[in-house]
Amino acid sequence: MKGVSVILIFLFVFLGFTTYQDITKIVESDFEEKFSVQDEKIKALDSVETNYGKLVESLKSEEGRSIENLNDVKREFGKINQKVSQTQDTLRDTSQIYVVQGLKHYNKKLNESTVSFHFKNLITTNGEKLPKLSKPPIINVQGKGPNYYIDEATTEYVKLHAMFLYEGPDFEILDLWIVTIN
Repeated sequence: MKGVSVILIFLFVFLGFTTYQDITKIVESDFEEKFSVQDEKIKALDSVETNYGKLVESLKSEEGRSIENLNDVKREFGKINQKVSQTQDTLRDTSQIYVVQGLKHYNKKLNESTVSFHFKNLITTNGEKLPKLSKPPIINVQGKGPNYYIDEATTEYVKLHAMFLYEGPDFEILDLWIVTIN
């Protein structure tokens, strides 16, 4: 009986050891399987984090370039504004030329050698009224009769004087070229 009990004890120990190893293998494989799933998730999260970091760095770089571009655009708009301002100043200082054609000076009497034209009553060849003048303009008179000289030019009117009396029709037709000086 001692021999049987030794065999039985050996058999129980052997079976127990084998069962222990089997249980250990099962537990280890279960842990390894669960850990491998967790490792895959961790690797995926690491990949996402790496991609997120790269994206953040890319956005920071892009933001820097965008700020540089905006600064360049701002500088260019500043230059454009300066040019527009200079052009406006230049235009403000430029002269305008108005032509008024077909003005009649009635010359019925020999002593009527002067004539006045009020700017507010004159219409240009474009059909527009003359603007209100801030300074007396430069005037050129053209006509088919006597030569005229400018007796007086104000911001309101021009007074012309004939250099000689014309023995032609009862009236003369004049053209005025009016140059404004700003």
